[in-house]
Amino acid sequence: MNTTLNRILLVEDDLDIQSIARLALELLGGFTVEVCSRGQEALDKVSAFDPDMIVLDADPLADITNSRKIDSVWMNGKQVNRDSLAPHGHG
Repeated sequence: MNTTLNRILLVEDDLDIQSIARLALELLGGFTVEVCSRGQEALDKVSAFDPDMIVLDADPLADITNSRKIDSVWMNGKQVNRDSLAPHGHG
């Protein structure tokens, strides 16, 4: 099985982090990167872009955490319960 990693979908709501991450992934990593700010936007783009990997911040998931379109979520190498991604206060 060929597991070449070329296309990355980056889901991040902070514009500064978007810019820095995209720059690093494209220029240093040589990847093709598509950027989204919200979870629903990512779901809308995923079919056409067909990413090999999705890199995301948990905050943009708030608009789709109850969606059945997400089969599983992994963070730091471990599968996470979608309910734990519910919006929470940031202080």
